[in-house]
Amino acid sequence: MHPGALLLAAALLAPARPPDDGLPAATARAVDALVASYVERARIPGGAVAIVRDGRVVKVSTWGKAEVENGVPVGPGTAFPIASVTKIFAGILVAQLAAEGRLDPDAGIVRWFPDAPADLGKVTVRQLATHTSGLPPGDVDPDAPLAEAVRAVLSTPLEAPPGTRATYGLVDFVLLARVLELASGMDYERLLRERVLAPLRLWDTRYEHAADQGRARVADLVPGRATTYAWSGGRLRRYAFAYPPAALAAGGLFSSVRDLATLLAAIQSGTLLPPAAREILLAPATLADGRPAGFAPGLVVSRPHGRLALGHSGGPALADVLLLPAHGLGVVVLSNQRTLAPQLAEAVADLLLPPPPPGPPAIADGSPAATGAFRSLLEGMARGRIDPGVLAPALGEAARPELEAWGPVSVGLRDPLASLELLEESPVAGGMTRLYRARFGAEPVLYRVRHDAAGAVADFDPE
Repeated sequence: MHPGALLLAAALLAPARPPDDGLPAATARAVDALVASYVERARIPGGAVAIVRDGRVVKVSTWGKAEVENGVPVGPGTAFPIASVTKIFAGILVAQLAAEGRLDPDAGIVRWFPDAPADLGKVTVRQLATHTSGLPPGDVDPDAPLAEAVRAVLSTPLEAPPGTRATYGLVDFVLLARVLELASGMDYERLLRERVLAPLRLWDTRYEHAADQGRARVADLVPGRATTYAWSGGRLRRYAFAYPPAALAAGGLFSSVRDLATLLAAIQSGTLLPPAAREILLAPATLADGRPAGFAPGLVVSRPHGRLALGHSGGPALADVLLLPAHGLGVVVLSNQRTLAPQLAEAVADLLLPPPPPGPPAIADGSPAATGAFRSLLEGMARGRIDPGVLAPALGEAARPELEAWGPVSVGLRDPLASLELLEESPVAGGMTRLYRARFGAEPVLYRVRHDAAGAVADFDPE
């Protein structure tokens, strides 16, 4: 049998879960079937799913192999790299210290960095934690300690006035880690351990401290860790990433489905955060002009089907964590294969919630050729082969390779495109902007699309 077939067979083994799921049997089976469909399409070697309701873990499922080479199965304590989901822990620390009065989330960071340039000193802790500081996304020296990286960030000019735009990036959390150290009197890792990991007994959650030493990469031991894989050239290959020591508030943790479910349950139940701290953590940020920023402290804010959701993905979806506070629902999805879009946690949540109200009705389509161009783009992305004629020169050849690489993951893992409806249209310079509702099977996804004067796709984003 071909090695790829062996891997897929391992991935499709019946999910292992505790005898008492805490969910109706039909719902539990529907969740497992949904996950299995993604596992098959994305060829994921192993992973785990947890569902949390009103402070109680009601389902944990694991499947496949944590380490393909030696046939090690995934279990509830398997430690997966969670990449940028690490930021949730930093947001929790901000909320804790702010609720205790150890830091003012809305005061300028000049208190912590008195030598900062005047404009940068006006940036607040909340703005760092919600990517609204105005700093560029940036990067840091992979070998620099935190103090050195902080000095480099403090010398970086702002790209926008604080609070006027949201730009997801790394350097905000470099400064944020140092603020947390100064406010608590502890180094960042000790603070995380004493304020979150130890109280909740999250023993599977830790850093590996990977670093390149010449031609070798060395790292601490992580008990029960999953190996990360990526498909390349038709083969499944090992993949690893070394996080800079100055960026540990932004990424680099390993954690298990057991630990992350415990964390969400503690947030929901109030056992980790008092009401004042929980309010800080789950408060979506607003830009200076009143627009939503799309972030809360350490969290990404979205509104699937109009429901407020907060969470984070990482890797892009080695980990995908979602909280829907109004519904008392939390979902954790972990996998050890990089080519998975962060959409499975939301799809699981949809199975557990009442159907959303019907969206706006479709309107008459006066430019069916433009609709056809976008339909062709979506179908081409799903196949990984896009007709160049559907892309405007503004998007053009530069974007096509990336769309063809990411399309089979972001579009191709969904059910086939069943329909595409026009909901809104407005003229813009050189073309028009349209809002479409695409239905992949029964799943609706909204896309905001800009067309050029000829109807070709000049830009698009899911909403």
